[in-house]
Amino acid sequence: MKKNRWFVVVFAAVFLILALVIFLNRDNFFSDEKIATREESKAVPYVSEGDTGYDGKSVRKKIVPLSPEEKAQGSSVVEEGNEDQLRERVEQFFDYLDRQDYIRAYKLEEGTYRHFLGLVSKLSARPPVVSGEMKDLYILRNNIAHFYRVIGRKNILLTKDILYNEEKDLEPVIAMLYEWGLREIENKSGKIEASVSDLYEYAAFFLNTVSGKAYLLRRTSGVRMLLTYYSILTIDRADKENLNHYGVDIIPHVNLLIDDISRYSGLDHKDKYLERLDSIKKSAENRI
Repeated sequence: MKKNRWFVVVFAAVFLILALVIFLNRDNFFSDEKIATREESKAVPYVSEGDTGYDGKSVRKKIVPLSPEEKAQGSSVVEEGNEDQLRERVEQFFDYLDRQDYIRAYKLEEGTYRHFLGLVSKLSARPPVVSGEMKDLYILRNNIAHFYRVIGRKNILLTKDILYNEEKDLEPVIAMLYEWGLREIENKSGKIEASVSDLYEYAAFFLNTVSGKAYLLRRTSGVRMLLTYYSILTIDRADKENLNHYGVDIIPHVNLLIDDISRYSGLDHKDKYLERLDSIKKSAENRI
């Protein structure tokens, strides 16, 4: 019995030391491109303002214009049933990306639209492990390098380039892609090889695992908050449909995000996000 107690104490000490080392070295240890060379991982995003038509203003000008009501809401969501308009906006956004020099440098044979669908398919087929991450170093290591292992260094750099070059337009674009993705999944059109369950797996990964949280911490404040916001929306939806099988408690995440957004001035539609988060919090508290 005494030996067992000593074993538990030693194991706990080793675990705490490992956690401390991971935390103090998170910028290096949790790098998406740790396996790649340092020179490759330091690639500088390229911004083009040449003959591509990019003027540094809203991407909305490259897609079907929003109504005044939609602009006030801060999203590209269209009226229910008007899916053709939403699909057209998405296709025009990817067409806009195809005309950017920094995208052309990647020489995507089928264009960004089909390339994006391919990445979604890969991520859907190989989701991260959400449960038991800290009990198995093999799972933890795989989760840390999840995106590198599944989509590769080139696609990670491509994603970072898009986030960097289109940062000013991320709010309407992410809202548009999120709504479009949900509708395509529900319609089972075959264009998106994913399910609502796949979205839930990644939302739980970002909110409820060490490696998922570390991934968010490596993003800019605005990107981190938006990814957290849509992860919360996904978990809330799963909770309402009794699909939250990991039992993720979103209330602490909602409280933290409300605090972060309230203090942050870089989001154009922070009031909309705060209103939605407050509604989710009240709904979640009523379900307890």
